Amino acid sequence: MRAEDITPEVLDQVAAEWEQDRLVQLARNEVIELGRRFRKARVAENRLDVQCMIRARRLVMLGFDKREIGELFDVDRRTVNRWLKGMENA
Repeated sequence: MRAEDITPEVLDQVAAEWEQDRLVQLARNEVIELGRRFRKARVAENRLDVQCMIRARRLVMLGFDKREIGELFDVDRRTVNRWLKGMENA
């Protein structure tokens, strides 16, 4: 491109393209960060779920019933049943 080809319209177009590229990159970076945070939260959730399952199983061994365990953890009966699944046969 020659210097005489540079017009205010060309500069405006370049500025608009630059701004669009900048916005796309900002959105992309934000989504990448959200994805990283989401994966990290899922790992923490899974670890916490396993810890709760272990504690719930210990409570059953100590004589607590499912209703009490649900109240202690403030979770529904399905969650307690999932944590205790397989204990009936053990």
